[in-house]
Amino acid sequence: MVPALQTRKGLLDLRRPPGHLQKLIQLYVGEHWYPLKSKIVLDLQFKDEEPHPVLHVIVDPRYPNRWREEPYYSDIKAMALTGYRGDSGQHYKTMVDVGDKCWVILTHRDVEAPSFGMITFVGKDHVEWFDADSREQAAQMMRAAQEARDRGQPFLPPSHGRFSEQPGNPDSVPPAE
Repeated sequence: MVPALQTRKGLLDLRRPPGHLQKLIQLYVGEHWYPLKSKIVLDLQFKDEEPHPVLHVIVDPRYPNRWREEPYYSDIKAMALTGYRGDSGQHYKTMVDVGDKCWVILTHRDVEAPSFGMITFVGKDHVEWFDADSREQAAQMMRAAQEARDRGQPFLPPSHGRFSEQPGNPDSVPPAE
């Protein structure tokens, strides 16, 4: 059986993936990812309201912790870092979906069921999630973060209240473009 990736247009034969997915698939999708064995399906979604595509790791609800098992968890973390850095030629966010629960996969932790917020680099190969009160505030934070990166400065919004640009962590680095 041929490994497949779920897309909006149906299953994609991973023997001939589109360009930006080629590297991602070559790096991470081995025989252990075959859906009948892994109980996991990968689904790359492009949504108008998202600045980048989202790689959904969809887990069979009958095996809710499968994604936390090895080798899957290490692969998922590596796929997330690849997406945040854009190493495959495409930036993307990685999420795990198990039934009605979901997690945003970061490089050093996983955030369950976030509603509004932003993800940004806070150190080399270290991304973090920052909560926002609304979609508008999240968009405002993303614009301010992009402006800070354009100036070569780090951006770390405060954990509470109205955000503002802050000097940030001296070890912070902007994401690779």
